[in-house]
Amino acid sequence: MSNGWRRAQRARRLVLAVLVAGQLAVSCSTDPGVTAREATPIDTVETEQIPIESEVRLLTLDNGLTVYIRANDRPGGSAEMRLVINAGSGQEDADQIGVAHFLEHMMFNGTEQFPANKLVDTLRGFGMQFGADVNAYTSYDETVYQLTVPMSDEGNETAALDVLREWLSAATLSTDEVDKEKGVILDEWRQSDQTHDGRIGKSIENMLLGSSEYNRHDPIGTDAAINAMTSELLRRFYDTWYRPDNAAIVVVGDIDVDQVESEIRDRFESLTPRGDTATRSDPALGRFDAPDAWILSDADATTATVEVMVPHDYAADGTIASLRRDTLQSLAFDMIATRLSDDVSRGTASFTSASASNEGLVRWLDAPSVVVDGEIAQLQDELDALLLEFERVRRFGFNESELDRALRGYRGAAQAQLDGSDTVQDLELASRYVDHFLTKTPVPNADAEFQLSNTIYDEVTVEAVNTAYEEMLSAAALHVLVVAPESATDVPSREDVLVQIAALPSLHITDREATAAVPSELMTPPAPVEETNNESLDGDGIFVTPTMLTFANGARFVLNPTDIADNDIYFSATSPGGLSLVADADVTDALNAVAVVTTSGIGDLDPVALDTVLSDAQVELYPAINPTSETFVGTATGEDLELLLQMVHLFFTSPRFDPVAFDASLSQLRPYVENPSSDPDLAAYIAFSEERYGTEPRFEVIPSEAELDSIDLEGIERVWRQRFSNAGDWVFALSGDFDLADGKELARRYIGTLDGDSTREEFKDYQQDPPSRAVTREVRAGTGDKGSVTFDWSAPTSDSDTEQVYADVLTSVLNIRLTDHIREELGASYSPTAYVSVSDEPDHLIESYLNVTGDPERITELSAFVIDDISELRADGPHADELDAAVAELTDTYQYFDNQTIGDLLTLAPDRPELVSRFRDRPQVLGDITAATLQAFIADVLPLDRYIEIRTLPA
Repeated sequence: MSNGWRRAQRARRLVLAVLVAGQLAVSCSTDPGVTAREATPIDTVETEQIPIESEVRLLTLDNGLTVYIRANDRPGGSAEMRLVINAGSGQEDADQIGVAHFLEHMMFNGTEQFPANKLVDTLRGFGMQFGADVNAYTSYDETVYQLTVPMSDEGNETAALDVLREWLSAATLSTDEVDKEKGVILDEWRQSDQTHDGRIGKSIENMLLGSSEYNRHDPIGTDAAINAMTSELLRRFYDTWYRPDNAAIVVVGDIDVDQVESEIRDRFESLTPRGDTATRSDPALGRFDAPDAWILSDADATTATVEVMVPHDYAADGTIASLRRDTLQSLAFDMIATRLSDDVSRGTASFTSASASNEGLVRWLDAPSVVVDGEIAQLQDELDALLLEFERVRRFGFNESELDRALRGYRGAAQAQLDGSDTVQDLELASRYVDHFLTKTPVPNADAEFQLSNTIYDEVTVEAVNTAYEEMLSAAALHVLVVAPESATDVPSREDVLVQIAALPSLHITDREATAAVPSELMTPPAPVEETNNESLDGDGIFVTPTMLTFANGARFVLNPTDIADNDIYFSATSPGGLSLVADADVTDALNAVAVVTTSGIGDLDPVALDTVLSDAQVELYPAINPTSETFVGTATGEDLELLLQMVHLFFTSPRFDPVAFDASLSQLRPYVENPSSDPDLAAYIAFSEERYGTEPRFEVIPSEAELDSIDLEGIERVWRQRFSNAGDWVFALSGDFDLADGKELARRYIGTLDGDSTREEFKDYQQDPPSRAVTREVRAGTGDKGSVTFDWSAPTSDSDTEQVYADVLTSVLNIRLTDHIREELGASYSPTAYVSVSDEPDHLIESYLNVTGDPERITELSAFVIDDISELRADGPHADELDAAVAELTDTYQYFDNQTIGDLLTLAPDRPELVSRFRDRPQVLGDITAATLQAFIADVLPLDRYIEIRTLPA
């Protein structure tokens, strides 16, 4: 069960227009006057509700229960179901700290029809996995239960609706189950509260919610409240808030709408409140008209971070006026962050990163912000620069060019959403209806949404954004969070920051100079080169029907058009060699080359110009240099596929090696090099890598200080040009929504024209064999009452057609076993996790990973529990219900295809055609697995005398 309350709240802030900015991940647009279809008019006036889309059936039962039902065929064969309770920790009584979240957990521990853990067992029988398909979250304002239901069996729909009804009306809340669950929730509390990120979150809560009852009702609760929880406290909250008129049911997927409505009415219409009906009254927020600051000196901080927020009351009413206000405010903060991020790229900033965020922790609070992060010694300069920019905008506002740049991205997001609207997935639709019920977030028809968004964007002016920003600052004052290491000196006090804020109006500030015009395109397209061979590859005849072009330069390009998702294209490419063919003296440079090159710009464009050119494009591209290969992965819409391939072309022909990007990359890395024990996860992985790979630098997690100082830009350029210059042994692949003829033409222009000599490199094997004994190592890192134990098995096996399916089944069985034993029976861990995979390079191994978090005082005990479970599996094999649940889960999983899985497969298929047949034959292999054959596999891959164990404890 995910305590995703903060993420859920933040995600709600941008209603229809979302701009996702990154190094090479940007949003796209086409001509705003051109749409993929004729728009549906909207006749709604400013203050009226935006009408909900016509495809969903929205009704209210006589008892007040709200119901959303929609048939949808993506992905098909399944349905998303939700129970939404319009109450969270903010509705707790004074003596009910942590009750809302604890109650969420208890829903999985017994109802009248499904006592104890029978509910989870029942759902597993349908192919649903606890966590992946069965989950929930609790926020300050709501509690939402989530089911992903395979529809392969007619009884699944009925059973899932029974579960939703039981959750709403029939929780048992036995004392024994409450006591058992305390350990699980305490471990979740540790992961949430006893970490660096948790302490930052608590600081924000204290500053923004400090005077509100919200702040005394953090959803996770406190360790004392969790330990003191009783069934009576839970029952009172349950009977008060879990009632039909305070809830919604959402069902989206491969369903018959009339049938689902009939079944919902049969199950839910007779339900009535169990106790006195309470009127929801949200805790009052404090005032934000006076500036405030919070200083966090944290032992685990490695950098200096400053965040400036403008918190204010938020009234979500689902109107056009509300949407326009949100858009103007969002544009303002995005543009401030872009200004500062551009400063980083130009080398004129005192910090190393800048981004927009939002700390709207509760439903009625909006807190847009900008965050900068950098070296500890530059803390005061960071604070000065960030406050100065907020004041500069207040005085001089924004300019036309930066607004145009931002709006191009917003328009692109709207166009991409329209283009993909016919293949919106069940999961996204269900989330939209949940938000509509809780906050009146608009859910119009796709055409109407596109028209509305662009109408608002057409009306946006610099003056409108400036006015919205000024009005926001008039109603709410700046709130500042400063985070620095405990060891840092010269950290400003709260009083220092408040004095600095008060002095802003008297500072002498000049406006920014207008930015120079940038080119309108990445490159001039080269003339296409015809392929030397054009052939069809083996596939499945449905989603995998690949065509491969081979060019004179040796490059091979595999194209696989699919209709899996509209306007969605996945790109993948690979070449053998990677770090294994880099000279020993250049390995550290190679390990840091990608971070430098991808932030240096590309071709004739510096980073700022590149970001500006791509501001109307939705394309992502990520190169990598791995131990045995170099790769690209990326995504694009159909409109931007050419841009993606232009970027690939330029990374081969015109990479940039910018000194500013080099300095910034090393500055971001240095704090972790100097203090790796500040991050428990990093410290644990370093320890594992040392035990598994020894001193081989190609598997190094992080350089030493001496190695960091030895990195130079010339070495990075030397490595990059060596690994990304010869296209002759590369395989490129596209899978997704594109026209085959268009894809071929783009491949001819941008891949066929690369340099290459058809030389096929082969990687070298620098990987040492796994330990021949059991290794246990203790790591002390981080502060806070948090511990974990991690196991890794690396076992050589024969190259078998069945291994990947067996690995998938064992992954499921291990997760079931660990969850049932360590979480449910022992109540010792929140989320024990296992993953088993097949590794082909550089050695053929089955890699098995297990992680269990828990009380640091019980880590030795938790380690023994894991070994006991593995010993039992080796001796007796899986229980029948474990194997049945794993097979049911994978039977459902193997029915679904996505472009990423197919694209990654097709980059390997030209040299290993057997992989396609293995992929195609997975269901048949799965049907042949028995308890005995899985037990034999376990005996091979999980030896009790050969593994690495890392125990992580507080420093």
